[in-house]
Amino acid sequence: MEKKVIIAFFLSIAISFVGIINSAVAASGGTSSVIISNPLAVSTLPSLLCIIFDALIYLGAPVLGFVILLAGISWLTSMGDPSKIKTAKSTITYAVIGLIVILSSKAIYAFIIDALGVSATKC
Repeated sequence: MEKKVIIAFFLSIAISFVGIINSAVAASGGTSSVIISNPLAVSTLPSLLCIIFDALIYLGAPVLGFVILLAGISWLTSMGDPSKIKTAKSTITYAVIGLIVILSSKAIYAFIIDALGVSATKC
């Protein structure tokens, strides 16, 4: 049942876009092409990836810091239960690994751009 609702939702969005484009063509006389402006401030894929990696750092790092804090509180309140301590330790380990990956995303981006030989501005 949920799949049908989701499909109907996306189908209605697609139909509304067709209506918007159709009204734009009709307003322009029906024969000229429709120009849709770029809503992003970027025009190349490398600059878009740079913005995505910046967002990943600025949003992901505080979230992972919060996860580490919650895992530490869970460890402190485990009252010596080995299973809770193990869960808290693994949560901290995975959060630190995620934090390292997020913080090194700019280096990964630079490596990929250099490996592909794409001339892009450094971010």
